[in-house]
Amino acid sequence: MKENIQFIGIDVDDKAYHVSVYNQLEDNSYEFKCGPSPELLIRAFKRHKISPEAHQICYEASYIGFSLYRRLTSAGYNCQITAPSLIPSQPGMRQKTDKIDSRKLARFYAKGLLTFIYIPDETDEAVRDLLRSKRFLIGQQTKIKNHINGLCRRLGLDYKQETGKLSRWTGHHLSWLETRVNKLEQTHTKINFKILIKQYEDVSKNIELYDSEIEHLAELPRYQKKVKILSAFKGVKATTALTLISELGDIRRFDHPRRITSYAGFDLAEYSSGGKSKRYGITKCGNPHLRRAAVDAVKFAIRSPAAGPIVRKRREGIDVETAKIVSKCSQRLYKKGSRMKHAGKPPKKVQVACAREFLGFVWEALQKAS
Repeated sequence: MKENIQFIGIDVDDKAYHVSVYNQLEDNSYEFKCGPSPELLIRAFKRHKISPEAHQICYEASYIGFSLYRRLTSAGYNCQITAPSLIPSQPGMRQKTDKIDSRKLARFYAKGLLTFIYIPDETDEAVRDLLRSKRFLIGQQTKIKNHINGLCRRLGLDYKQETGKLSRWTGHHLSWLETRVNKLEQTHTKINFKILIKQYEDVSKNIELYDSEIEHLAELPRYQKKVKILSAFKGVKATTALTLISELGDIRRFDHPRRITSYAGFDLAEYSSGGKSKRYGITKCGNPHLRRAAVDAVKFAIRSPAAGPIVRKRREGIDVETAKIVSKCSQRLYKKGSRMKHAGKPPKKVQVACAREFLGFVWEALQKAS
């Protein structure tokens, strides 16, 4: 006799959790809702006599992250998180409510039509959040720099023309900026500049704190070996290495480099029909943090295959197999990048194409380390 497993879909919302319980054997379902809290949800399960043994639960990945998943699994329930972008859609369906969404989740779950995401452990999640927060601060720092540069242009303050130096945001540039601001006649402009410079300095100090913590994380036994291997690649330091490790998770879940390419959103968009075939840019339907880390790394790798003294020092102590992978990666990225640049391809397109190749070498190196 077929076991009667009931499938539960939860639509997560700030105001309430909408729950649909679908019985596949009897082809019927019922709905209820509760307050937006894991504890209130578990109480509702108990009221409706929903046992962990006979029910399977899913909900869409959303702002709550993995907190609901972890609370339900700790209570003994079998829970999974589905990828929202891969949930089947009905073109003719014009109604969308929380109740309908939860009902669709439960029925699709029962029919095996959902794609579930990878759940990192709490340590990897914490490291990933720390790295993403650093990236957020770097974005803020860039916006402050651009805002200050814009103010300087409007006021006719030209650092390059006055000093003959090209590099901005060095100690000399900040000293020059402070001197020129103090000479301004408009009091409000002075205050504006001083507040912005103070914001820039504060954000820069916080980024330095993140950098010191990242260096500490890279030395932990959990990450040390993988960071050592990835740091052998040109353009990869502790931050990029940890980003790749934490965003990819267990590398063994990717059985081919193409899976990583797709996971990062590097797949090419294509429309082929009626004997016609068209290809567009990358889909970007994937992990943007992983994609950005790969592109940032290859910016240095495609310039030259030669390794400088800093890179050679990072490569000390790596095994022969990894050294071969790293060397092959450098040669291939340089040849591919040079060929595309000589063909007149835009720099961004060259970097993205090389980043696709780079992730394949990362997959091979981490597979050998697993």
